[in-house]
Amino acid sequence: KGFAFYDFLTKELRSFLPKGLKLFRFKYYDREGRVIKKNGKLKAYTLRYLVEMGNLEKLNFLNFKLIESYEEGGITYFVVKET
Repeated sequence: KGFAFYDFLTKELRSFLPKGLKLFRFKYYDREGRVIKKNGKLKAYTLRYLVEMGNLEKLNFLNFKLIESYEEGGITYFVVKET
């Protein structure tokens, strides 16, 4: 009932999304726990991983791993951290 959408968009483009989508977003952190703001390459690797593997539980690339997932405000967040 509804569509799932892996959100790799900028904040500006998110305003164009239709209502009723199940959103999945990613947060990327470095080894020290700081948010990685310039994460275009990481988003590209994540999208490629989703297409090829289809399993986020085993997400592992460029020394990054999926650490946790949580839901907040109807959006599911995946926390990816450099190991």
